[in-house]
Amino acid sequence: MKAKLQKSIRAIIFSMPIIAILTIIFIPRSYKHKAFINNNYQHLYHDSQKPDAQTITFYALGDWGTANIQQKMVAKALREDLLRLKQLKMAPFVLGLGDNIYPDGLPNEKFNHPLVIEVLQKRFGQSYRNTQYQKKNIIFHVVPGNHDYHQIDGRLHEETTAEFLFNGKNDFPIFKSYPIHHKIIQDTNNDKEHQQLKSANIEQIAFPQIVINTNDILIIALDTPLYLKMYSQKTSMAKQHWDYLRDKLNNSPAKWKLIFGHHPISSHGTHSGFRSLREWTWTGTRDVIPSWLRPFTFLWLTSLSVIADKTVYSLSPYKQDLNAEPYQKFIKNMSRIIQQCGVDFYVAGHDHNLQFLDLENKSFQVISGSAGKLNAAHSGKDTIFSQEVPGFVRFDLKKHKMFVKFFAIDMNNSKIKVNTFCIRKDKEK
Repeated sequence: MKAKLQKSIRAIIFSMPIIAILTIIFIPRSYKHKAFINNNYQHLYHDSQKPDAQTITFYALGDWGTANIQQKMVAKALREDLLRLKQLKMAPFVLGLGDNIYPDGLPNEKFNHPLVIEVLQKRFGQSYRNTQYQKKNIIFHVVPGNHDYHQIDGRLHEETTAEFLFNGKNDFPIFKSYPIHHKIIQDTNNDKEHQQLKSANIEQIAFPQIVINTNDILIIALDTPLYLKMYSQKTSMAKQHWDYLRDKLNNSPAKWKLIFGHHPISSHGTHSGFRSLREWTWTGTRDVIPSWLRPFTFLWLTSLSVIADKTVYSLSPYKQDLNAEPYQKFIKNMSRIIQQCGVDFYVAGHDHNLQFLDLENKSFQVISGSAGKLNAAHSGKDTIFSQEVPGFVRFDLKKHKMFVKFFAIDMNNSKIKVNTFCIRKDKEK
């Protein structure tokens, strides 16, 4: 009996490399993952209507801060699409959805430090230079992600050094960091502001902030990593943030209401526990295994990486998956706000794919987190669209119609596939 057991164990061990190699051969990493589209969904839109002088156009992309080829190709596709736009109701802009600097945010250095500038140029400037509409540099309205919070000074550098460096000159876009309020600390983008922000309580100055406020649309930025931090530390400030957000939403006459932040409230990707077979065998989980080592990864090494990743995750005070208790509290309160205040869209990143989800009662969530990284996505009952593919999302608002366009980029040949959905409101609203 003991000999048979030993023989079985040896057989399993020696078969693992073979299984891994076969998996690599038949399930390679590819940028051609087929999109899931709910063809029975009432909002699926096949028309090719183009934006015009009555249209407000803006983009959403997140998790870009890698400086890799994926980020550069997505940025190129964004630039090319902007060049195709004709006269619009207002200049188009970008909503940056966080995780702007991988892997650990900007370094803990002084304002405008050469090392900070080097990282910003590499992770943002080099990719988005010459991102223009009608020969004018556009504005990136940017919120932080959890990686941007790894070093607290790094979070503040996005508010000071990044805004100082990327101010619309030298063909760079305009970088605007949210949500930092400046009732007391002036927005001067210098060392004085940076030092004042360092001495301030971030919970008291990072309330939800209005980005766009017209009769057509209200857009509000959230610092979602801060919410998870407040819930983890069990501070009392979270309620004040929610009350402030509710007040801004309820007092707006805008026909459309949109909130954007880094963390989604629903997902069918990595942060909700889903991983494809290819991810388990090739890359392990998340980014534990370096890219150069992945072709030599066998199942036993992958298993060790999974165990290590889970151990580190269990010890972390700020858990980033949707099933974590602080995250669940964020989801509960955010969902309540969306339903009570008639929010049309919640836009997020965090999971590195494209998703369009129905939140019920004519509210929707867009995930656009594949501007620099990629993870698997599948579908659920609430899924309208999902795809593991590099890309971004474009919104075209024209009176009572919002066109939501998912740009999927084939990394092998740079071809772009666009899936369009149309959400309608009653004309009299």
